[in-house]
Amino acid sequence: MRTEEAEKKMTKRIEVARAPAPLEEYVRQFDPLFGKSNQREGFRHYVEGLLLPSERHKTLTGLVNTEPVVGAQLPRAQTLQWFLSESDWDERKVQAERLKLLREDPTTAPTAEASPGD
Repeated sequence: MRTEEAEKKMTKRIEVARAPAPLEEYVRQFDPLFGKSNQREGFRHYVEGLLLPSERHKTLTGLVNTEPVVGAQLPRAQTLQWFLSESDWDERKVQAERLKLLREDPTTAPTAEASPGD
C-alpha cells in the first residue's frame, strides 16, 4: 500500500460544509478522490455552481454567483480559483468516477436499444 493511501486511511477526515441534499449524496461519492478537506469543499462548490440555476454565466465568478470584476476578489471566488487552478486533484479520476456512476445507474446506463446518434 502506498504511503499516501495509508495516511488517508489512518487520518480521520475533517468534515466539510454540506452541499444541498440531493447534490451532497452525489458529491460524497467523489470524496475518496480528494485527500484534503479544502479540496472536497472546493469540489462541492464547483459542482453546485455548475448545476444549480444562476443569474450569471458559468464563469468563475458566475459559479460563485458574484459580480464579475469586484466579486472576483471575494474569498469564495478566490477559494474556487485555487481549487480549479492550484489544487492537486486529478480530473481524469473525477471523470472516470463520474462515468462509472452513470453506467451503474439504471436510468443513465447505456442500453442495447440505444445507439449513437439517437
